[in-house]
Amino acid sequence: MRACEAGPEALVQAHVFERLKKRDIAIDAIELLYPDQRAKDKNIPLAESLPLIRDFNMQLYNAVKKALQKKTFPIIVGGDHSIAVGTWNAFPKPFGLIWIDAHMDAHTPQTSPSGAYHGMPVAALFGRGLPEMAQLVRKEPVLQPENFAYIGVRSYESGEAALIKQLNVKTYFMDEVKKRGLSTIIPEAIAHVTRHLSHYGVSCDLDAFDPSIAPGVGSPEPGGIGGQAMLPLLAQFGKDPRFIGFELVEYNPERDENHKTAELAYEILKQVMKP
Repeated sequence: MRACEAGPEALVQAHVFERLKKRDIAIDAIELLYPDQRAKDKNIPLAESLPLIRDFNMQLYNAVKKALQKKTFPIIVGGDHSIAVGTWNAFPKPFGLIWIDAHMDAHTPQTSPSGAYHGMPVAALFGRGLPEMAQLVRKEPVLQPENFAYIGVRSYESGEAALIKQLNVKTYFMDEVKKRGLSTIIPEAIAHVTRHLSHYGVSCDLDAFDPSIAPGVGSPEPGGIGGQAMLPLLAQFGKDPRFIGFELVEYNPERDENHKTAELAYEILKQVMKP
């Protein structure tokens, strides 16, 4: 999602991280990473963007590995969700992952109607699809399906849904979220992804939230999570010693309205990072 490439820089310019520091949240360093060519500088055909995505994911992989070697807690802010390939390849295996998103992002080239790479990272982390994504640094999968859980899914295509069903991936669709409540579902999801494991991460797409509070996203979908329901619960991740990393993606400043989504991103990070 090309407009999302400006998201991290826009959040820096909106002083999101300065405000976090003022709340006594320790931030060791902020590093902005860029692809070799940017969509704002050149109209890059989809077929030619895959090597750039692969190279950027390698750059991100190395940056996250460096942060882990320094014993700092990595917070990764995207960009579109294709960056999850670089992010989660960097963590020591095995670990679980909670994926908070309106979409499944589990396409392969054979199932994707658009061919968009930001719709493929989950399949890639399971070792499926393009080798440039599925085998970024190793041939074996980054994640096992039984150590993965979706929260908030409400928009998907039949091809990716068939893969997720075949792999028996735990999925809390939005209807279930509304019925049972996030205060019940989040602890369940943590328990699910950490079965027989000692660590887990969280990847959060801003489009999981309803467009009324998050209009500035790559692919808005109506009927999403409300801020009042989710934000207070995010602190339990940060206070959990098993929690190893957090990723926040898909901020699109071109679509934001009165900085609503930037403010939501700040609130999410504040909850996850609060001491």
